[in-house]
Amino acid sequence: MSLNRWNKHSLLSFIDSHIINYPTPINLNYMWSFGSTAGLCLGIQILTGIFLAMHYSSHVDYLLVVLNTLCETLIMDG
Repeated sequence: MSLNRWNKHSLLSFIDSHIINYPTPINLNYMWSFGSTAGLCLGIQILTGIFLAMHYSSHVDYLLVVLNTLCETLIMDG
């Protein structure tokens, strides 16, 4: 009880009421977390798919050129 009392008139009361003491239903279980994690994975797959589609080359001779430029930019930037 004393922990909530110091936070009533503090600037952190907004954070306390929305992160620490967030009102959630009792039937909130791990499947909600699994759904958000699956959505995050889907978003990452969509972004990487767009990235790969932008650098796609169907010609065999240009394939190694595209791979070399991608590897060089990743090594130089990273």
